[in-house]
Amino acid sequence: MIVSFTGAQSTGKTTLLNQMRNWECLKDYTFIDEITRNIKKKGMSINEKGNDDTQTAIMNAHIENLKKGNNLVLDRCSLDGVVYTHYLYLHGKVSKDTFDYARQVFFETCLKYDKIFYLKPEFDIVEDGVRSNSVQFRDEIASIFEGYIADFNLRKYNVVELTGSVEERLEAVKKEMNTSREEV
Repeated sequence: MIVSFTGAQSTGKTTLLNQMRNWECLKDYTFIDEITRNIKKKGMSINEKGNDDTQTAIMNAHIENLKKGNNLVLDRCSLDGVVYTHYLYLHGKVSKDTFDYARQVFFETCLKYDKIFYLKPEFDIVEDGVRSNSVQFRDEIASIFEGYIADFNLRKYNVVELTGSVEERLEAVKKEMNTSREEV
């Protein structure tokens, strides 16, 4: 399976991914995280300051991740990339060409993920020196996520919303992953 977590910053994606690293049933899985943080380490601007170069690099990273085969757990996916690019396009920070590229990558890859676990903002933003601390930015990003999920009927295909405590979310992930494996 290829499993990803998606959502605005500070919604608990990395927390869940880190908890899942210890699951015996995922011992043969590759965990891929820190896509955006790795982009920042290369000196590129992220969050509200993203630009054409940033968003192109992020979308390319999503393509490369999917080339790594099956048995993947990712802390972001092409849905994240297109949502953040959409935000930046709306705010005049990326070109139409970059926005179109992000949408193209999203359309070509979104169904390659077996499960995309969507996390809405339920917690306060935790300062980590990397993610944006702006609640307004996070809420606008969450709204764009909701739009994409609804407009493309992604809940019908592979998007599952997670809510509740970390433990409740982990139980929901286990249930969904077991259901998917039984269907294969």
